[in-house]
Amino acid sequence: MTTAIAPRPSGPLSSGPAGWQVDAQGESMGLLDHQKTWGWKLRASPDECISAFADAFMKGGTLLKKAKWSISRSGSSAVATYKGRGGLVGGLTAMSQTASAEQASAEGSTVNFEIDEEASEGDKIACSMWLSSAATKLGFTADARFIRPYMQAVTSRLAAIDPNLETYRT
Repeated sequence: MTTAIAPRPSGPLSSGPAGWQVDAQGESMGLLDHQKTWGWKLRASPDECISAFADAFMKGGTLLKKAKWSISRSGSSAVATYKGRGGLVGGLTAMSQTASAEQASAEGSTVNFEIDEEASEGDKIACSMWLSSAATKLGFTADARFIRPYMQAVTSRLAAIDPNLETYRT
């Protein structure tokens, strides 16, 4: 069953919005952070930010947690659509009915990324990312362990553009 997880919070991002937690640089993503909305402010062009998002999903992952994604771009936003497991685990998934069923239910999950024009100030661009749809079972997101590393890679790609990146989540 595919359900909406977390819509982008209404209103612009700022350096201290109510309900937003400021993250320390290099903090790793927690077990349920894929269900949160991530926001960033950095010195970059909108195209650089969207390219960093697309790059993280197209080139990210590890040997054991590799996934396949398709990326669609439209103006100041992009969407990554989960196409299933890849790499070594992708091959092993076919040997397990449970793993195959989980992967099948997760296929089509989407992660949205957008530039927030209202919250951008001067040479700082504000952008956000959230898991907009995903399958759940017993309250857990299907294939979350394959989705999370890609979401975390977006922060790394953006930090490579601007080492003074500000990261928020809610």
